[in-house]
Amino acid sequence: MGSFDEKAMLKKKKKMKKQEQERAEKRKNLFIKNHKTHPGINLFRFFETKTKSEFPWEEKGIHYGCGPDGKASFRCPRDNVDDESKGFDPIKKCSQCIKCQNLYDKGTKSSKAKAGRTNRKERILLEALDLTSLAKAFEEGKTFKAKECFGNFVFRESDEGFATCEKCVEKTSWGKVCQEGIGFLTIGPTLGGPMVSQAYKIHKSLKHNPFDPIEGHNFEFSRAGEELGTTYSDQGFSLESFKLPKVVRAFVEANALNWDEIYPKLSKDEMIAKIKGIEEEPEDEEEELDEEKELDEEGTDSEEDEDSGSEDEGSEGNGNGDGEDDRESSDDEEEPKDDDDESEGDGDESGDDEEEEEEEGDEEDEEGGTPDDNESDDETEDNESEDDDEEEEFMREIDDELSEEDEEENSEEKEDFAKKLKAQAKAKKDRIEAAGKKKKKKKKKG
Repeated sequence: MGSFDEKAMLKKKKKMKKQEQERAEKRKNLFIKNHKTHPGINLFRFFETKTKSEFPWEEKGIHYGCGPDGKASFRCPRDNVDDESKGFDPIKKCSQCIKCQNLYDKGTKSSKAKAGRTNRKERILLEALDLTSLAKAFEEGKTFKAKECFGNFVFRESDEGFATCEKCVEKTSWGKVCQEGIGFLTIGPTLGGPMVSQAYKIHKSLKHNPFDPIEGHNFEFSRAGEELGTTYSDQGFSLESFKLPKVVRAFVEANALNWDEIYPKLSKDEMIAKIKGIEEEPEDEEEELDEEKELDEEGTDSEEDEDSGSEDEGSEGNGNGDGEDDRESSDDEEEPKDDDDESEGDGDESGDDEEEEEEEGDEEDEEGGTPDDNESDDETEDNESEDDDEEEEFMREIDDELSEEDEEENSEEKEDFAKKLKAQAKAKKDRIEAAGKKKKKKKKKG
């Protein structure tokens, strides 16, 4: 029979508090801030990324508004969509691009609108600090400095620590910047065009690197409206450079973003799961620990099998998942509203040409292949047939979805037509009644 024990309860309380602190620290380490623009004046400071990009920023193609609920977003696996350049990625490489092209080909107003919402969008992703809270101080020409504790914002460790940081946010110019931390800002052509142009001019005329923490320049713009009515104005770098405080520079240097975690490339299965709206259920901590233990045991067994000369392949992992929930606070990220271009499908003709070239290349490889290659032909054909079956199944689902949209569209048209008929009949009835009333009035007057 269970009983209350004060010592056991105290021990349990301490254990649960420690687990909560560990989970909070894990969330803090995994979280990468996705900066958003604000209504009114916006002020950001951009930094060079520690990646192999030829620019100070990253460029990615993003699909927004995907999935059954229209809230999923993910990176397009096609890195190069310029069909006239070397290394062009054909449309068949991305399941969402295929779906968009089919919607465009269908030709209806609703299908084109849906394709426009979910089609690939070219985006610039910048490593940044949000300095908007300092905008008023800059305007008034005030001098200010960051506290030595900058970058150590306390989230949940204690009530006292939380209150201290909240006070700092309210009372100091750098408090809000510290709270937001370093993150990334996603922009389209409306902000990207002026940024690129002015960065070039600043470097040419002043010999400054606008992305440098010491000699760099802040980027400012104004935002008005919401969602599709959003507009941007007065966008550009400030003419004077602004040297970031030493403690802020140290924080930026020590907390450079891990760009492998921001919009990572998804596998074909992960991408189709996003499109279909299949999400993995979050596991309880106990189940997660049990699974890790099982995987460790399986890994140990596979090592023993290898040592004993066994030919077993070993255990399979449980996959990486999409990793976007911790990274961006939620998976329902909206598309940045600074882009009003809805370009139609791209590269499908050249994609077909590339398919034919690849087929010809495959035939040549088969003729001149080595004996080892010929021995694995049967295995390769089986794998290709499985891929073809998956692709055909996915295409059938798209066709079914399109036919359902046709039925919905037809039913909507019928309903609209019926409403119009009813409205016309009512208007005619009202006119007849009005005319009858006029006649009665005339008779009374006569």
